Amino acid sequence: MNLKPHQVDLIINSGPVRDEFTQKVKELDRRLKMNGMDYKQWDTLQTISTRSLQIICSLTASVLLVQRIMSKAQFLAAAAPT
Repeated sequence: MNLKPHQVDLIINSGPVRDEFTQKVKELDRRLKMNGMDYKQWDTLQTISTRSLQIICSLTASVLLVQRIMSKAQFLAAAAPT
């Protein structure tokens, strides 16, 4: 979704939207504190989450590559004359 700057301003300055966002941040902070974290560390948490996602994607790509290689090897072994 691509919003124009004035549309973003309308949303941000909306009382109900601001109130809902405030409530969600409070709930997020409450849940983070239950796990020994803090909303003020959000940038660090996002960096950790982003890095974790990158690692997971990299591992997934590696697993898929190995599976393709194994499938090709099995195909070639089955097709090889005995």
